[in-house]
Amino acid sequence: MDSIKVEIPPLDEDQPEDIKLFLSFLVSVISDDLNSMNSVAAGVTLSWTLAQYKADQLDPLIPLMMRTLSKLVKDHITLATQNRQAESSGQSDYEAKMTCKLLEKILNFSAMRISALGDQRRIFLSLLVQLIDRSNDKHLLMKIVEIARGWVFTRNELFPTIKEKAGILSKMMVFEMKGDAELSKAFYQIIVDVCKDDQLAYTELTVRIEHAFLVGTKVSNVEVRQNLMQILDSSLEKDIVKRLFYLVREQNWEYLAEYPWLNQASQLLYGSFDTGFDLKLGPKEYKLAPLSNISEAIPSKLLDQHKEPSKPISDFTIARYFISKS
Repeated sequence: MDSIKVEIPPLDEDQPEDIKLFLSFLVSVISDDLNSMNSVAAGVTLSWTLAQYKADQLDPLIPLMMRTLSKLVKDHITLATQNRQAESSGQSDYEAKMTCKLLEKILNFSAMRISALGDQRRIFLSLLVQLIDRSNDKHLLMKIVEIARGWVFTRNELFPTIKEKAGILSKMMVFEMKGDAELSKAFYQIIVDVCKDDQLAYTELTVRIEHAFLVGTKVSNVEVRQNLMQILDSSLEKDIVKRLFYLVREQNWEYLAEYPWLNQASQLLYGSFDTGFDLKLGPKEYKLAPLSNISEAIPSKLLDQHKEPSKPISDFTIARYFISKS
């Protein structure tokens, strides 16, 4: 295929007849292999090879590709469950790795041709959600995160729809429960980048991912929390009254109902403070000397214990004495 690509570019409409016959033969071989369903490795590998040259040649096989993807997803989840329940053998490890490689190829093709999937798009997205929810293969899940990132930041594409993009992103919150910090960070980095993007900020997409955004303010990754809190802080006015109104009345904290969200609320209130303003007493305000300077208020017994210059009496010592006597 690389040799053909060099001689005849994929976008060239005037392809020689022998090239057209060869491509049709490849499609026929892929169709026969995938229809057998006994071993789809050859068909999937060949389909990905053809897709890298001319992906639209495989459009007639999209229903068959989705059926193959469904089978691979089922096999992958079954193997993952078996490996968790019992010690995995070398043969099962090989099958699991091969299944992941085949899944990755079909996912790449489906993501590439998402606009051409038609009615099969819903099937593809539901299978993608199953993988996000039940797969434990980190490499495969990272590939899904990359695919989702590509969809989110691709301009002028009708599919996936904003609702579908937001649905996939929301499902990825399960990464935090899986306990994988790298996966969780990769997902929340998409949320951060969406909110920082001038063309995506304050759009329907950001409204739909509000749940993921708020949950991200309590994740274990400090960098993610700080970025999300900075975005939330910068979106609010500095006036403390308006911020308090936002916290109490406008914002729905239901997404963080099981978490002490007063932590986030207090941080937002602190954001209204002017850190460059110096707080100091006015010239007419009362000023008191420290307790250590008021000898009349200090018991003589306590003064005798601190006569030496090397052991001066402190305000803390005096305060502790009075507290103990109260």
